[in-house]
Amino acid sequence: MRMLLALALVSSGCSDAAQPEPAAGPGSGGNGSGTGGAFGGRPVERALVFRTYQVAAVTNDHSVGFDLDDLVSTDSTADGCGQADATSPDGTLGIDNGVGRIWPAFFDVLGDSLESLFREGVSRGGEIPLLVLPVASNAQFAVARLEGAAVDFDGLLAGFQTFDLEAAGQPFPVTQTPDRVLFGPAPAVVQVEAFSLAFALPIDGLRGALHRDDDGVWRGVVGGSFPLASVPAPLAAVVSLSSGQPLADLLPGAGDLPDSTGACRRISFAATVEAVEGFAVAPTSD
Repeated sequence: MRMLLALALVSSGCSDAAQPEPAAGPGSGGNGSGTGGAFGGRPVERALVFRTYQVAAVTNDHSVGFDLDDLVSTDSTADGCGQADATSPDGTLGIDNGVGRIWPAFFDVLGDSLESLFREGVSRGGEIPLLVLPVASNAQFAVARLEGAAVDFDGLLAGFQTFDLEAAGQPFPVTQTPDRVLFGPAPAVVQVEAFSLAFALPIDGLRGALHRDDDGVWRGVVGGSFPLASVPAPLAAVVSLSSGQPLADLLPGAGDLPDSTGACRRISFAATVEAVEGFAVAPTSD
């Protein structure tokens, strides 16, 4: 399974994080000249490169995640689509994670393939999402190719490498300190390839909170929501639900957020992630 983060949209952000020097990496062709500088004549910026992704399950009504709708819903709350919100480990109420409630039914089929996404990307030189964090301008998501990328002793992507960007989205809200990054909410599109299927998953309200641990690895949570109808019926068949019907019909009670018509046909999600620091080189203009 392959998943690529592409587009994210607009707003403002700021940064006061100290910036280390770029290290040579795949497609680099030489030494970096510093974040905010140039690399082979092209701009280079600091980036957080995502290397693991794990769907967060709801266990005993507790889950990591975000309050996407500013409501604390119960199973009898109409505004919450009759789906009770979870509580975060720190006691925060109103956590929206509809995928986490149904995840056990999917894990046997999708769990290993989804959560090994980034390991596979490194091993085969595929693409991987980055969060580009310029010093004095807005952040953006981008996609980079991993050909020749170095890994650590666990087989995970190593930090402080330089990556040529394949594609970049538009800027969106971010707040940075040297040890913490908060981004979103912003719309995004996830390009998913799974079981010989390819489809676009439109994410609403994508957001995340990451912190840098003592080992230098950034860890945190991302979340958002997507329309149930955007998942193709054949994928539902793969997970032994049915075939030839929209997932929204197969799981009519799964939607925990309303769409623009007020119908409960969106589902929220949350995931834990790891990222390492690296450097992103802008695509060539030609």
